[in-house]
Amino acid sequence: MGGPAPLRPGRFVVIASIHALVASPYKAAYVSAKHGVLGLVRTLALEGAQAEISVTAVCPGYVRTPLVEGQIADQAKVHGLAEEEVLEQVILAPHAVKRDRAR
Repeated sequence: MGGPAPLRPGRFVVIASIHALVASPYKAAYVSAKHGVLGLVRTLALEGAQAEISVTAVCPGYVRTPLVEGQIADQAKVHGLAEEEVLEQVILAPHAVKRDRAR
């Protein structure tokens, strides 16, 4: 009785975040962790493909959760904004984008 059990077809779904795909300022640890999750998903997809194991990451955008609600006051203080401004100017601020340097 040696070696691992044979693999069976299956599915593995991970909820990541939009931060697995793009970065945002002031979120280095979170963005790094989410990029790592996506890297793991990609690796597992390659490793499981021959055994018909499907691996997928779902990367939703902003969702107003209790966790986000709890960050609004802190973000307002850090950025010198009113709490009402934090959502638009910090949490939903544009992400880093690649610019055309030829312009």
